[in-house]
Amino acid sequence: SYAKGAVPLDMDTSNLAGDIFFDLHAVALPIECPGPYAWAGDCTNSELNSDDLVISKLRLEVDSRWGEYGRCNVCAANGTDPFSHLPCEPNEYFCSCGQMGDPAGAHACNSSAVGRENITETFEAFACDWDMYVAAPWRCWMTNVFRVTGGVWYSTPKSGYCDDVAAGAPCSWRLGAVEKIISKNCSDAHVFAAVERYDDTGCFDSCPPWERHNVSSPCYIACFYRTVLGYDGLLPAYNVDFWSSTDGMPLEALEDAWDSPFTSDDPLQGGCPEYTSGEVQEGRGTLLPRGGSGAVVRFFEDTFGVGHRH
Repeated sequence: SYAKGAVPLDMDTSNLAGDIFFDLHAVALPIECPGPYAWAGDCTNSELNSDDLVISKLRLEVDSRWGEYGRCNVCAANGTDPFSHLPCEPNEYFCSCGQMGDPAGAHACNSSAVGRENITETFEAFACDWDMYVAAPWRCWMTNVFRVTGGVWYSTPKSGYCDDVAAGAPCSWRLGAVEKIISKNCSDAHVFAAVERYDDTGCFDSCPPWERHNVSSPCYIACFYRTVLGYDGLLPAYNVDFWSSTDGMPLEALEDAWDSPFTSDDPLQGGCPEYTSGEVQEGRGTLLPRGGSGAVVRFFEDTFGVGHRH
């Protein structure tokens, strides 16, 4: 949220690949959130669902003696962190460490060191299997993104911010520069357009006319992941060799799509203007009614000819 400011106090940041993973993982939310597999960490996360979302390109200077990664998110209005279920101050950032989703194994982060998390190592534990695919194939698409992007996430605790600590006291990070802040919706528009252009299978064109550019529709979402991950990437994967033949977008093409909004202000060049307070952002579409998960299963079978199997 723009209102929270550009300095990432008790917030999470990432390298470019890590941010691509975060955004690609969220493309399926219009299917996930109305359905039976909705997870509060996705569907009530204000960093995914707020009206004034922005993306900030920052330059940080950090002490690389890494600490435990903190899952830093805006506390829900009911005073509960949706990730750890720990109590927190509503609408303020809260960082939880330890076991995600288990209050008995989680705790408020108390280190001033910058945390670091390798996305591949973390999400390998949530790798898609056939049971997951049978129940909700879109969960596999979301999860499999890490195999394409990799990436790193960082947590920057307020207690380690060099501008806030007493003179001469140890600190772990400082803000080098705010290079640019852009509207999340502007970034999304360019990214979605880049993915549509990359589609050489005619997947988007096979959608009903009213779904071809509706980013909340099952057909669009399935074709988005089909283009990014390739055909093999839509399915459960158990080893790296399985992925070596994927026909999805190369990481370099995804990086260009994500970075171009920062390198230009000209929309014709894939750029986005600097975001200013009070700017109105148009929505990305409406959520599917409950049962949308079943609709995407049927679409996937009809379009790609891959049946359910264990």
